[in-house]
Amino acid sequence: WLRLYESEIQKCTCTRRRTLCYNVRTKDCSTNKCFHGGRCASQLHSEHYLCLCPAGYRGKHCEIDVDTQCINDNGIGYRGTINYTASGTKCLKWNARAVAKRRYNAMREDALQLGLGSHNYCRNPDDDIMPWCFVKGANIWKFCDIPKCPPVLTSPCGQRKQKIGKIVGGNVVTIKSHPWQVAVYRKDRRDENYFFHCGASLIHPCWVVTAAHCILPNTLHTDYQVILGKSSTNETSENEQKFFVENITVHQEFDSMTYNNDIALLKLKA
Repeated sequence: WLRLYESEIQKCTCTRRRTLCYNVRTKDCSTNKCFHGGRCASQLHSEHYLCLCPAGYRGKHCEIDVDTQCINDNGIGYRGTINYTASGTKCLKWNARAVAKRRYNAMREDALQLGLGSHNYCRNPDDDIMPWCFVKGANIWKFCDIPKCPPVLTSPCGQRKQKIGKIVGGNVVTIKSHPWQVAVYRKDRRDENYFFHCGASLIHPCWVVTAAHCILPNTLHTDYQVILGKSSTNETSENEQKFFVENITVHQEFDSMTYNNDIALLKLKA
């Protein structure tokens, strides 16, 4: 198996007496098998791969969100770590023998997409009213009591209050006349500071569109930050709203030589 050790990717093998690990060369996987913006590294000339998870996520495929303690809507997308029911009963693992014959378990082909695995965290794989889990006893499953996430926005996002016609000659305007304008900042890994990188547009309260060439190779979604309400890149305003990026989707046919399909989507983290 592969592991990350002191910023190096190593391959490990077990012997009778000890575990041997050594550094190996890797490349980006042809297909990203990692969730939540994780980077997939594949060992050269091998089927072994490793997901390099961003902060706040863990698991073989970065499928577990260690920070989220609330649900949106009915929690179908909940990937947190709460593992007890509303009555306080501890959940069984989704790969436990007791649930092997149940419809939803970790052995399903789509288990990973449903959030099921070798863990006992509450999930909602069947789109029920809320997350649930299997428990010991006569009642084979019970609902979990996970609080609702608070609303993020209370007013229309990215909409100007007054429409302004085309002006010839130019006038100074405030950010309120074009609230969809977005500044994308990228983190300098040497000093962890963010600097202006690209422009973008807000197309939905949680989605920003930008150019694919703005997303540099070998960067994670955690390397980017989105700022709304900014009039100047070198000035700070009290109306600014900063968002971290939850996920980045680059057009799969983007060509860095011709710039064909030069488009990417950034999902903002609530």
